[in-house]
Amino acid sequence: EELTALLWPELDAHHAQTALRRDLWVLRNSVGKDALLVTHEAVGLASADKVWCDVAVFQKLLAAHHSQNQEHQAGSQAYLERLVAVVQLYRNDFLAGFSLRDCAAFDEWQLAQTEALRHDLIVALTALVDAYRQQARGDLAIAYAQRLLEVDPLHEPAHLQLMTLYAEEERYATALQQYARCAQILAEQVGATPSSTIVNLQRAIEAKLHQQTNATAGLAPVHQTVGQDTEQPPSSDVLHPQFLPKPAALPIPPTPFSGRAQELVQIAERLASPDCRLLTVLGPGGAGKTRLATEAARQLQPHYADGVCFVGLAALRHVDLLPAAILEALGLRREAERSATETLIAYLQPRHLLLLLDNFEHLRAGLPLIQRLLDNTARLEILVTSRERLDIASEWLLPLAGMTYPPLRTGHPQFEGNGRPEEMRLHGDNAYDAVQFFKECAQRIRPSTPLRPSNDDAIVQICQLVEGFPLAIELAAAWLPVMSCAEIATALRSGLDILSTTQGAAADRHRSMRAALDYSWRMAAPAEQLVLAQLAVFQGGFALPLAQAVADADPLMLRTLTDKSWLHRLSTGRMVMHELIRHFCAEKLAGGAADAPKVLARHAHLYGAFMQQRAAELLDHRQVDAVQAVVAELDNIRAAWAHATAVKDVKLLHDLLDSFYFVGMIRNWHEEMVALFTQTVHAIGIPTGAQAPASENALADVAVNRTLLLARLHVRLARYLTDLGMFNEAILYCAESRQLLESMAPRDHAELDWRQELGFYHALHGHILAIRGENNAALENARAARSLLPAARLHEASILAIIAEAQSRFALGEHAAAVSLLVDAAARLRNAGELWLRTRVLNDLTFRLRTRNETALVNRYTEERLHLCKLLGDQQGIARCLQDFAFTALFSDKPNIKLAQQYMNEVLATGDALQNPFLRADALLGMGQIAYFAQQWPAARQHLEQSYAIYYETDGQADMALSRLWLGEVALAEGHLQEAQHHFGAVLNHASVGQTVAVTLLALEGLAKTCLHQGQIERSIAILTLIERHPNTWEFARERIKQILGELQTELPHKQMVLAAQQGENMELAEAVAWGKNL
Repeated sequence: EELTALLWPELDAHHAQTALRRDLWVLRNSVGKDALLVTHEAVGLASADKVWCDVAVFQKLLAAHHSQNQEHQAGSQAYLERLVAVVQLYRNDFLAGFSLRDCAAFDEWQLAQTEALRHDLIVALTALVDAYRQQARGDLAIAYAQRLLEVDPLHEPAHLQLMTLYAEEERYATALQQYARCAQILAEQVGATPSSTIVNLQRAIEAKLHQQTNATAGLAPVHQTVGQDTEQPPSSDVLHPQFLPKPAALPIPPTPFSGRAQELVQIAERLASPDCRLLTVLGPGGAGKTRLATEAARQLQPHYADGVCFVGLAALRHVDLLPAAILEALGLRREAERSATETLIAYLQPRHLLLLLDNFEHLRAGLPLIQRLLDNTARLEILVTSRERLDIASEWLLPLAGMTYPPLRTGHPQFEGNGRPEEMRLHGDNAYDAVQFFKECAQRIRPSTPLRPSNDDAIVQICQLVEGFPLAIELAAAWLPVMSCAEIATALRSGLDILSTTQGAAADRHRSMRAALDYSWRMAAPAEQLVLAQLAVFQGGFALPLAQAVADADPLMLRTLTDKSWLHRLSTGRMVMHELIRHFCAEKLAGGAADAPKVLARHAHLYGAFMQQRAAELLDHRQVDAVQAVVAELDNIRAAWAHATAVKDVKLLHDLLDSFYFVGMIRNWHEEMVALFTQTVHAIGIPTGAQAPASENALADVAVNRTLLLARLHVRLARYLTDLGMFNEAILYCAESRQLLESMAPRDHAELDWRQELGFYHALHGHILAIRGENNAALENARAARSLLPAARLHEASILAIIAEAQSRFALGEHAAAVSLLVDAAARLRNAGELWLRTRVLNDLTFRLRTRNETALVNRYTEERLHLCKLLGDQQGIARCLQDFAFTALFSDKPNIKLAQQYMNEVLATGDALQNPFLRADALLGMGQIAYFAQQWPAARQHLEQSYAIYYETDGQADMALSRLWLGEVALAEGHLQEAQHHFGAVLNHASVGQTVAVTLLALEGLAKTCLHQGQIERSIAILTLIERHPNTWEFARERIKQILGELQTELPHKQMVLAAQQGENMELAEAVAWGKNL
């Protein structure tokens, strides 16, 4: 009761307990049923070893630390390692970002836990500082003292420790800076002054500093703001150098640093290399360059004896002021006898210092100064942030993209390759920096309203749409007080306007993504702007030759745009433009930066030619490379298709169609392609008077090409729908295609295309008829297809005709002939080097062989198919192969239920990852069958009902029948005869809807077995005898029926058994179906 009151104070006792049971069920499934101890009085962990918890490990390590004699252990390595482990575990406050609405009791408990754990952390950090100081490891002692102050900025002993450590390393100026920070924090936050101990230490350090520099005449420090606008260079009246340096402190960030762990490591590793003294963090506006560089500098500060100096250059207008700006940041004035540059070099020559030059891109004329500083110093290192590379010999680069974000949760390759290269998400969304950063922004903006898990999908979409750009994420999150996450994602799809802020603290060029990009656009040369506007038509990137053809962009121009962060080159050599940048440049194109219609037309026709070149490659040994080439350009191909549809360019659509359709089949883009082709059919089907042909012959050609295109689209739509199990719709599209073809009067140039398309129609129609069990009509269509298609060339229509014939011959009992057709087709495709059509032939072949219990051949051909699917990247095909392995294990002479379960779990996981409802439903159907064989009736029922629900929603009529068949078997096994008869009868009554003869026979078997339990023995024997002798009966069902009939022989008089069997032998299938429907 206390727990439910704590977690659900707004609910009554009954509903709160229901919520608790639900969440405990979810938790058990997440961490394991044995991990939790749940009783009526308490909920807890059964064993601490079952679940890893950072707080538990933190407290365990601390307990071990306190239990030993620290006085004798303080210098040991084990002592230090344990303390370091404690500190590393503490990444944020206890349950940071989590709260319960309107629950004061929880808030009090959380606050108490937070304070206790924070106190323990301070104790551990203090011990680490003391231990490393005793070992004379000043750098590490300083680092942990700084961490201590991050945890508690008001902790005066930590300020005292840090000042002492700096002084012991003779870093007196840095120690005095620490004192200044301490005084400022105390004054601002609690209105207090430093303790007398700290003040006395500050005075002693000042005295020591003056003793050190007694020989040097000093002047008062400079207080002018770094980079402040000044119209003239510094006056020569400024004389002696100030040799008491007070480098500009790193900017105090307005928010905690988030993510970028990999980039921080890269910066540290590169600056640790003696070969790297100039490192440029390179990226477009909004990528988070400044924030990353300052955090890296903060972490690296202990490694530089003379510290880190931050020089902000965004406001610097004159490159002549650059040396003075750096002097100011160092707290120096230039000598009267020397220039600012000479003064700077004289100061930096003996020092080990990191100089952070922020926002350097507009000061390229200052590059000679950077080179001169490097040439005249030995231990100076420079970290630069810039939108453009400096392009000097000593420069090392760290290109900065967006923060990591989840790839889209789909297996459809039109989305593959966006963001990071993961093909499937392997971790939870919170493992990605961008998602975590959005949630942190949301927590700051709405601390009292934490985001719920129901927002996760929309948050992922936001991060994907902005490709992980920190500025864009922050600007998007700023809308949370007035918009939901889903509404923000929807608005982002419409453009950049939502990515703006009214916060006064934001710099002008960071008030919106458009402002950030406008800043870079104004810096670009007119020729660069023209190329960028044209390159915006490319979606998902482009190869160099294509960029030259569309935008007249030569390699030098592309390198320039890459150096300026407009483009990014992948390891494959492909060039990509960040989607936000591309959207911005597309706006410039639409606004007149280039001739948009001509650019779009060049782009579309370029890809029309590209797809024509792939057509032949997709049918031979070059197929894998051709598929990969199309997938790589898929976004551009979709854009070309959309342009051709919009302007009703029939020829261009013809050029694009074959390869687009075929790769869509290979890579399982069925739903998307159905939508796309349907949209084009509607658009092309509307006549237009634009660009009327000049002659009657030309007019006739246009009509023929348009009609032929519509016929081709209709039959390919039918092909996709057939794969989706939507046979009625597929037949309608087939009929429409044939009607269009028969209405044509093909001229010479279209005769060959006309024959091939009519052949495609007959092959597909025959395939559908064979699936439905209309075998004679299927054979007629297969023969018609062969007469129209070239015999020497195997393509999809030819293969469909062969499969249709094999299906029909198998159904008519010509098993050997059917298998021979398929084996021969597979061999011919193997010789040609074709892969995907071969997977289709092998799929049908393994099914035929499985129904005959030829397990060895089934496994052999499935292994071959699996290898081909992996080569093609056909994730669904791979899952289907695993499904076949599962069925082979399940329906063998000795069923291996455990192995079948393992395979089917993989199929289900793939279906979920691909978000493919048909694959998921098939996997659930398989899991239901496995549970049935394991006699786990409730589990079998649950899986089968779930599969049936998905089939029902997606109109998968044939698959619905299979689910109902197995539900009937489960009901029969449980003794629910009426329910079983209802399921089997429903399958039989819908036998005309995309159902095979084999499925009809299975339904009759179920009804016969039900009637046996009801005492109708003779009629049941007749029906079972018919099924046992029918050529379409699956072998495992035949063996099952033989076993039933054998058992019945011992229960019935011999004469009665023979008469019933003879009745079955003489019975037609139609008679049996009529009997079943009348039950």
